[in-house]
Amino acid sequence: DCTILQGHKSEVFMCAWNPKNFLLASGSGDSTARIWTIPEGKCGVKPGQLASKNSITLWHYTSNQEKSKDVTTLDWNSQGTLLATGSYDGLARIWNCKGNPKNTLKKHKGPIFSLKWNKT
Repeated sequence: DCTILQGHKSEVFMCAWNPKNFLLASGSGDSTARIWTIPEGKCGVKPGQLASKNSITLWHYTSNQEKSKDVTTLDWNSQGTLLATGSYDGLARIWNCKGNPKNTLKKHKGPIFSLKWNKT
């Protein structure tokens, strides 16, 4: 049995489980990250059923920008309240677990391929 998470328009580079809630984050080549709500249980939803209605899309571009900002890495903080995403445009973004942007870190000079929260 498996749950199908359908919504990204391009390949998915990274996924991370929220350490406190039934949330899964995914980052994709479609310039988005998604936060998926996975219901508690054996597979979350019935086998073969789509779970795409249970996701929040985190856009990594604005309407006047190109869509070449692959989301290449992501990580939840230890409290499960914040999600950090890194993308090919060199920006690290911080989001809350409801998908609202909290901060953008703009000091990188190239693509971000890895990021991690300090555990303390």
